[in-house]
Amino acid sequence: MRAKAASHKRHQENARLVEKIQLLMTIEGKVGLAVKVALLSGLRKEEMIYAFCEQVCTDPACCG
Repeated sequence: MRAKAASHKRHQENARLVEKIQLLMTIEGKVGLAVKVALLSGLRKEEMIYAFCEQVCTDPACCG
């Protein structure tokens, strides 16, 4: 019986998490883009800012 109750509790927690993620994914604009990048990449705010500020090298010869 305990296992069933624990399983039910985990299911409820997972459902709440899914609901919150779905809500976050509806945010639009720059903030919405930042939220999506964070959720999908796992990057933290400082890491996203660093990646945004760095130039992207388009020459494979120098970036290797």
